Amino acid sequence: FYGDPNNPGTERMYVKVNGVKVIYDGSLAQAQWQEFEVDLASLGIDLSNVTSLTVGFERMGASGSSGLVFIDDIRLYAPLSN
Repeated sequence: FYGDPNNPGTERMYVKVNGVKVIYDGSLAQAQWQEFEVDLASLGIDLSNVTSLTVGFERMGASGSSGLVFIDDIRLYAPLSN
């Protein structure tokens, strides 16, 4: 994803797979492409039956804010073998 440096930083981005939420703990105000990697195996869900994938934002304070985030290339990779 690519964030706008003018984003106020009062929102957190998350990915939710089958109802299990993983929060991105970095800044959404960086003007560069960033990866948000999610280890699906660590979520404790049946990966042979994924029925929902959500990318969202939740407010951190009492009120929400507005900003700009571009999302590109949601990908699925098999684990690297050693």
